Amino acid sequence: MAKVTELNKLLTDCFEQLVECAHLVKEIPVDPHSKNVYRLGKAMAEISDVMGELYEIHPELKPEKWGVSLQESDYKEMYEDAVVWANEYIQADTPEKAVEVFEQYIVITPYENLREMAEKKVREVKIEFAL
Repeated sequence: MAKVTELNKLLTDCFEQLVECAHLVKEIPVDPHSKNVYRLGKAMAEISDVMGELYEIHPELKPEKWGVSLQESDYKEMYEDAVVWANEYIQADTPEKAVEVFEQYIVITPYENLREMAEKKVREVKIEFAL
């Protein structure tokens, strides 16, 4: 059981480290941000799959909030992040990448009000920069 507990801790730590990496990628000039965040997200998904299999065998290790769906507040936070990234692209004189950020957000959010906000941003950027 000690090895199972150790594996669980390492996977959890690894996942948390990848979350931190995603935040850092957004803050430093690593281009393209969205592609690198996507790559980190894929790695986190793979780790989550391993953790899920571990929890099926050892449910006593499963965290209380494991498998909880994202809430609207989580998607609002993602929208705020998208605005920050888009503004960075605009400041770097690459407004087409700002549009891509919002278009990617539109695909993932299940909330109509947030989708409409992102669509409005796409229109605004396209008009302002004649895209």
